[in-house]
Amino acid sequence: MCRKLGLIIFVAIAVSVALVVLPWVATFYNAPLSTTPADWGVFGDYFGGVLSTLVSIFGFVALLVTIKIQRDVMNMQMDALKAQWKSIEQDKETRDDEVYSRQSLECFDEAFSKLLIPEDGSLCRSREAWLESARLILTAKNLSARITSESVSETYKAAEKVLRSRFSTLLNPDNNPDTIKSTYFYVMDWDRWVKNRRQQPIDITSVFVIYRFASWQPDEPDELDEIRDEVDPLLINRKYFGARQYVKSRALDNH
Repeated sequence: MCRKLGLIIFVAIAVSVALVVLPWVATFYNAPLSTTPADWGVFGDYFGGVLSTLVSIFGFVALLVTIKIQRDVMNMQMDALKAQWKSIEQDKETRDDEVYSRQSLECFDEAFSKLLIPEDGSLCRSREAWLESARLILTAKNLSARITSESVSETYKAAEKVLRSRFSTLLNPDNNPDTIKSTYFYVMDWDRWVKNRRQQPIDITSVFVIYRFASWQPDEPDELDEIRDEVDPLLINRKYFGARQYVKSRALDNH
């Protein structure tokens, strides 16, 4: 950079001197050198006047170039600061999203545990437990709605599906046949009645919130739909003969 700048200055000086000397030489090249001081004074005035004008022009141009360079440098610095600030903001958003994700999943996990009877891990039929579970699910949903990072969001969705699967398994009528009847949610527990501890029906809103979370919604995309056209029984190992034959027969039926 310094060598380039020095070369530019040298060329500017050489051009300036040439612009001053060449016209004089072209005009008076046949004239002998004068021995009169006044003539040299005139030459000095000419040389100084023209050269100073050229130097002023070059100086003005250099000033403009300097201003432009400084402006470009300032713009580069501003862009760097903006990029750095944006990176800091993105890091902060990612950290916040990770906190939202972790707290949301913890709420879902706690909501699931509220529905379990500690002694045997079966479904609890307690109005208070269902209310607390539903509130935790709604809190988890509100926290997850704040996630903006795409990477954190994808990771969160995968973890949420695992928790939804646990809810779905717990609420499955195959595992809890009593829930297939609507009376399950407001039937009287006579043991509690005898002890003068009347059981209240399970809150309808809490039932809706919990079962909605455990249910696959119609507008939700199904990952299996994306690979249904790729089903190939040959990709299943021969030792899984039954599954391989089943997939093969069903694939032929679908085509």
